Amino acid sequence: MMLGTGFLRVIGRLKPGITLEQARAAMPSLEQSYRAQHPDKIDSSSVMTLKTLPEDVPGNLRPAFATLLAAVAFVLLIACSNVANLLLVRFSGRRREIALRMAIGAARRSIIRLFVFESLLVSVFAGLGGALLAWQLVPAVPKMASNFLPFDPATPLELSLPVLGFTIALSILTGLAMGIYPAWQSSSADLVGRLKEGGRGTSGSAHQQRFRKILVGAQAALSVTLLAGAALLITSFVRLSRQNIGFHPENR
Repeated sequence: MMLGTGFLRVIGRLKPGITLEQARAAMPSLEQSYRAQHPDKIDSSSVMTLKTLPEDVPGNLRPAFATLLAAVAFVLLIACSNVANLLLVRFSGRRREIALRMAIGAARRSIIRLFVFESLLVSVFAGLGGALLAWQLVPAVPKMASNFLPFDPATPLELSLPVLGFTIALSILTGLAMGIYPAWQSSSADLVGRLKEGGRGTSGSAHQQRFRKILVGAQAALSVTLLAGAALLITSFVRLSRQNIGFHPENR
């Protein structure tokens, strides 16, 4: 231990069976003992703080990470809305095929399972494609970040398997959620009317058209929210870059 230093950050591991609250409760007695043994040291009046590593690492960047997560969630919702709309249009165009399958004895449950499987297949391929893209791009992040952050470009950076598993599971869950409603609506009753449609195209029932309009409205609302947030962020960055820092940084 280096006596008389007040700038050290120590990372430790709790003993088995010891909680964080118990460790924090033991800190005041340790501080008093250190002050009594070394009253002449400069750090005898300092106060030690104990926090978990997940709390300490992000620090004051946690609100920025939360904002970034919200923006990514908005982009995901826009993509989900777009995919659901496309699936609804696609399944509506196959109404006669669905009616023919049900007319020859196919259960509605099997029809829904077939179309949900199709949407899941699309989401699985999309998740694998995203994972492959992340596997190629994540190692290049240190080189890109070193241009504007105090980051060593030689720092090795690997893809986190828990995060990768979470994103793939989210992709599969998204495909499942976005495929159930279009498949359920497209496999509704009225077999005679659908068989009479023949090869004519159809835009779906009034309920489906209303739902598609809601999806389009949701996409527009989320897109406007993201654009407004991006515009405010750029405006704040421009204002900060024009602030007077108190000295002339040229040639320094």
